[in-house]
Amino acid sequence: MSRIGFPAEHCGTHNVTARFFKEQNLPSHFFNNKYDYCFGYECHESRSDREHYTRGIPSNIYILPIGWRRFGLSISTPREKEFQEWHVAYHGTKLSSVRSILESGLLIPGDATFDGKTIVEMQGHYNDVYKPHEDFDTKQIFVSPSINYASHDAYSPTTKWRKRTTKVVFQLRIKPGSYQIGKNSVAQTNIDTLVDDSKIEWSTKDKDAIMLTGLLVKIF
Repeated sequence: MSRIGFPAEHCGTHNVTARFFKEQNLPSHFFNNKYDYCFGYECHESRSDREHYTRGIPSNIYILPIGWRRFGLSISTPREKEFQEWHVAYHGTKLSSVRSILESGLLIPGDATFDGKTIVEMQGHYNDVYKPHEDFDTKQIFVSPSINYASHDAYSPTTKWRKRTTKVVFQLRIKPGSYQIGKNSVAQTNIDTLVDDSKIEWSTKDKDAIMLTGLLVKIF
């Protein structure tokens, strides 16, 4: 059995994602390899690991991102207590948006990024015209406890790399009590057997209630 967090002897996920990550040339100060972790299928099986745990106070489900590799993000020392007490969730994004999110954090539509670009709702996402009901506030940050949901093409579009296909998702902690729990807003149903469709989308207006902890990469 491999050491926890370390790659199995022939883990394809670990090796190929390492090459991909290096080629992105993301600033090193955003990352802390102390928190790197391979959830690739080979590594996961070699650890005889489970599919899910619980995290946070009060506890909530933590679904492991099996098949993905996490590149750990730097977390300031004062936030380590929050890391232990907050819930785990995921936020899918485009590869081209990763640098901006690292610089500015997750933003609400209408906010400006570090380089002056205004955040707008992606095509097909909730907006002022398309929303579940008239009183629904679309100006929020949306995350999910499900890696399957967060990595749906509507949130994490695929990118081609060396004749392979890649996806990126941010792993994060979110403050209990700061978010609303809502239903699936994409066409596909029964996306995750561990989370009911009626509880699979979380939303918050409180940007300080979110702490990014890792950049997840999947290549297939």
